[in-house]
Amino acid sequence: MSAGGQAAGGRFEDATRAAMPSEAVVRVHLLRHGEVEGFERRLVRGQLDVALSGRGRAQTAALADWFAASHPAPDRVVSSDLARCAELARGLAERTGAPLELRADLREQHMGAWQGRAWDDVTRELGGAINDHWDDYLDARPPGGETMRELFARAEAWWDGLLAQHAGERLVVVTHAGVIRALLCRALRLPPDQALRLAPAAASHTELLLSAPGAVLSVLGERPWTFGGPA
Repeated sequence: MSAGGQAAGGRFEDATRAAMPSEAVVRVHLLRHGEVEGFERRLVRGQLDVALSGRGRAQTAALADWFAASHPAPDRVVSSDLARCAELARGLAERTGAPLELRADLREQHMGAWQGRAWDDVTRELGGAINDHWDDYLDARPPGGETMRELFARAEAWWDGLLAQHAGERLVVVTHAGVIRALLCRALRLPPDQALRLAPAAASHTELLLSAPGAVLSVLGERPWTFGGPA
């Protein structure tokens, strides 16, 4: 890489180190789960504990293999406890020897009565009222579910303690698109109402460096395991 950047092996180059007030950073790898059963039908899944599809299992194995071969072993793997994330998290823990922690507060947004239904069906049922949901998606509540703002609050409550508890460590966090959006907005100080501009793909890798002055986003939504093969 060019001078002043970050070396591929994870070491800070001299110019970067000189500019940093402290090397007490937390390196966080955010991994989104692979494709799930019925992915092509655009179902509202939320916190339903749906299984990975055959394609999703292949993506999961490829992502875990790539990460274990390309990065130092993490100090900890933390994951949503839903099966579509836990499969990837367990694979990484087995490959790297890292301890595994499953957490309910890293689940996707609870979508209430809409869970398990197709978005097309929900849209037809609500008609023009669906626009009210998307116009105010932070505070709109699916029947019996939670708002995106509430998702942000529970994810951020965990995130805000990372630097104090894990300074100098490397963490892998396996979770869902909504949680990744929440954590990126928090880390990068982006307005929450811009969250849908961030679209990490299934089975993708995002990397952040956290330090006292703030966060640095070094990778967003890459899928390097697809190089040379089908996605």
